[in-house]
Amino acid sequence: MAHYLNARSDSPTDPDLLERIRRTGIAVAPDGRYTLLVPSSTQQAWGRSLPERVWQLQQIAIAALTTRVAFELDNPAYVVDANAEYAVILTPSPMPLDVALLIAEQNDPVEVLRDKLVQALQARTGQELPRNGEQVWIGPVEDPVLHSQVMTSVVGTTAGDGHRPALIASSTPVNAFLSQLKRPSDPAMLLLLNHAEDRIDISPRGSSLEVAERILSRTRRLPPDTLRLGRSGLVLVQPLRQDFGSLVYFLAYGKLFSSIYYELMTIGSLSMMLIIAIVISTRYWDIHLLRHGQAEAARALENETINHILVNATPIGLCIVRQQDHVIVTSNLVADTLLGCSRGATMPTRIIDALRQRPSQAFSDAFGPIAQIRVPGYAHADASRRCNSTTEAAPASKPQFLQITSAPARYRGECVLFCAIQDVTAQQQLEQKLRSAQQATEAMMRARSNFFAAMSHEIRTPLNALLGNLELLGRSRGLEAHATRLRALQSSSEGLRRIVNDILDFSKIDAGEMKLVSAPFNPLDELESLSLSYAPMVTDRPIRFYAQLSPTLSTLLRGDRMRLAQIVNNLLGNAFKFTASGKITLSAEISRDAQGMATLVCRVRDTGDGMSQALASRVFQPFVQGETSTTAYYSGTGLGLSICARLSELMGGHISVESVEGVGSAFTVVIPFAEPAATAPAHGLTMLGGMVMVLCQETESGATLEAWLTRVGCQVHVLPASCAAHTWLCTSHP
Repeated sequence: MAHYLNARSDSPTDPDLLERIRRTGIAVAPDGRYTLLVPSSTQQAWGRSLPERVWQLQQIAIAALTTRVAFELDNPAYVVDANAEYAVILTPSPMPLDVALLIAEQNDPVEVLRDKLVQALQARTGQELPRNGEQVWIGPVEDPVLHSQVMTSVVGTTAGDGHRPALIASSTPVNAFLSQLKRPSDPAMLLLLNHAEDRIDISPRGSSLEVAERILSRTRRLPPDTLRLGRSGLVLVQPLRQDFGSLVYFLAYGKLFSSIYYELMTIGSLSMMLIIAIVISTRYWDIHLLRHGQAEAARALENETINHILVNATPIGLCIVRQQDHVIVTSNLVADTLLGCSRGATMPTRIIDALRQRPSQAFSDAFGPIAQIRVPGYAHADASRRCNSTTEAAPASKPQFLQITSAPARYRGECVLFCAIQDVTAQQQLEQKLRSAQQATEAMMRARSNFFAAMSHEIRTPLNALLGNLELLGRSRGLEAHATRLRALQSSSEGLRRIVNDILDFSKIDAGEMKLVSAPFNPLDELESLSLSYAPMVTDRPIRFYAQLSPTLSTLLRGDRMRLAQIVNNLLGNAFKFTASGKITLSAEISRDAQGMATLVCRVRDTGDGMSQALASRVFQPFVQGETSTTAYYSGTGLGLSICARLSELMGGHISVESVEGVGSAFTVVIPFAEPAATAPAHGLTMLGGMVMVLCQETESGATLEAWLTRVGCQVHVLPASCAAHTWLCTSHP
């Protein structure tokens, strides 16, 4: 409105419309959709600006009509100046002629229209005009155009440069609020109330006004948004906009039950079926549980009877002892006989003391710790005389031993011990005999070991003298004719000395008299010496002997070098003994474990006769040899590998074997050694440098040579064939 009242006309005003305003003060639009009211006093005040003012009112009417059409509003509306200078009436359809004449006949219709709105506003809010932009609902009142009861929405606004106040009103018939609701065929009653709780509209049409008034008289005391049960139905008051009123819902009980009749019948039927099912189930389970309970009681009675029979018929004494005072709560006849006490008596003191000490032979199950004790008892004749006595009697002539197995439990609300008592006198005597026999056997074994050790020592002394004299005879002149016999005697004497040495070492180990020496030594020197001592043995035999000693051996270790040499010497001796042709390999290296400790790994492999799996599994046991034919051919005592295994265990290591019969054997010795605190270099190596070509068909020997040469700074090329070596020499120049 401010825009159009301040606008300037760019087209002439409709002359017919302007002429009717000048003549009567009322002008109806050509389409009858709006009517302009300008009193004569206003025309005089506007003077020459009347055409422009009429054009402005016409634009306001057209803009309002356009807005109402856009929002599909078909109710009459009014734009009235607060000072009654003009008015615009908007109708949804062309205004009837009689209505226009009725308005024209009124004395100053603008002032009449303004006064009706102001009076209603003053009654509603206490003010003549609402604030700018404030919307106020008034009514029900009589519409000046429709002459029917309507609810009017009034909005205050400021129009024009002078900020002249104006009222914009829109009337809605009271019967139009609820008529557009989609209701069921037999709906509940809806009452629309204004802010004063006066009835505006009712739905459905034709409802009893008496009932409506009675409902309204009750709803005035109800809080909003609260569902209440009345004498004739359900009532709900729901407030609408704060400045409009409220909506009252009333649903009669008859309509409520008729609308949910089928649902109620369904729920009732299901409830009845559920009750019947519960009654039947209760009856069934009652009978079933009673029978089941009776059967359980009968089984419990049978179990009690069987348990009573078992407890009394078992050959083991059973009793229950109260932990608080160690009184026997219940027991069978065997327990009474073994303990010499019956029910109600206190356990013997010696048994109580043994139970309190918690013996070492104890274990646990799902119920608690179970303990076993063994205590001396009394003969049955003496025990029968001690019934119900808590003092110790003199032991019987025949010793008796009782084994008591106890476990804590709960019995009749008390902490008890369940005890099983056995007479283990025969077992105790048998164990005593076994211990005596074991001690006698151990004494005999020690005497045997001492005898073997003494005899071996006594035999070794003249045997060494015999070997020395035989060697001197072999070097004497003039005995060349007896050289064969001297060599035979010397060989037999050497074999006899080895047997005596094996028996002596085995006896020392078996008697626990073997002492190990802990001294620094170089494993490389020991293994080289052994290799050199066996090298001449391949001179007249089709055997190749390889010593593959790793550079890691060139260090100092602390241990017993003599026993290490004895183990390796024994393994090499067996390899040369049982290998007729092929090759024998001695390989050794030092590795480090996770803690950085030095471990010597030594392997002796041969391509000899080999062993079966059965023989390999027991070859480290004493006096174990191959078949009789093999033993007769190679001779020996069968103690060498057993001594090697025991020496390895004494030094903290172990020995193992892998063998295939007819292919060969491989023995591996693993022994950990300590290192001296200050380790000096074992060998002074001269750094050579340069390029070296190694021609070697043995891959492992070539790798050992490469490792040694690389250690002294050489660039090594290992080649397996002469043609490859010739090619390398031709292509490589110093």
